Amino acid sequence: MVVHNNFDFSILSPTKGRLPEYPFTGEEPTPYTKTVYVQVPDSPSHAPQPFHIRIKSTLPTTTYTQSHYGHLFTLALDGFTSSTGACIAPEYPCSFSSGVLLTDISIACADGKSSVSKGMRFEPLQLSLSCSGDEEINPKLGTIELGCKELTALAPWKGRLVSNKGRLPGGAVGKAGIVGVEGLSHVTSIGEELPGVIRPGFECVSKVGAPWWTVRYIYRSRAALVSMGVIGNSLDEPSVGCGLGLRRLFKRMFKKKVKKVEKQAFSSDKKQEYCSEKS
Repeated sequence: MVVHNNFDFSILSPTKGRLPEYPFTGEEPTPYTKTVYVQVPDSPSHAPQPFHIRIKSTLPTTTYTQSHYGHLFTLALDGFTSSTGACIAPEYPCSFSSGVLLTDISIACADGKSSVSKGMRFEPLQLSLSCSGDEEINPKLGTIELGCKELTALAPWKGRLVSNKGRLPGGAVGKAGIVGVEGLSHVTSIGEELPGVIRPGFECVSKVGAPWWTVRYIYRSRAALVSMGVIGNSLDEPSVGCGLGLRRLFKRMFKKKVKKVEKQAFSSDKKQEYCSEKS
């Protein structure tokens, strides 16, 4: 469980529930950052795997509403920022008890006045041999970052243009582009465009002096986490890659029954009207 600044953050698979998390023992870039490793599910077909992100307050609703007006949450995949954010605020009463569920990332339209939504996926790393040696290094490859900032109000939208920052994730990566990124096994990618257009309804007014709290996920395959020394190579864990997992192999050899793990499911929350921080 990743609890930071009184919020519970989790990355979810639509079929496998909450993805396994492991502690990060390195130095944090800021006092307000919490980093964890997260294990990307195995995919025998190597097809892109969708994921969602859940954020929920750990405080009782009454305690939260008495001590805070609300919070803004931002999203970045491999350094590429969403053009809009999501809020826990009085304008969305159910957010106090249910939190927010991020099922997609917002991509700004050419006019800067609206955005479209596209699904978020993990896909296996593909190295490109055609990239030049001077390719720009992206130190945020293999990471998902969630920002959190306390608010004092939501003001009516005044027409400020929305935009994304960073390189659109997905696709092949040149060897020069992954220098210094340890154990990179996957990248994030953008899925198909979802129906509808997002037009921001509010601007977020940040609390004066409030810091940006950040949760940083370093996502890797199980094999990569083992090679990095994050987790041990336990017989109880399924293997990654070709062939049978050890658990399946032992089951076949000794005909030992292994209970199936019940798949966790989560409801699809009604999408709230997205917000953006007021500069």
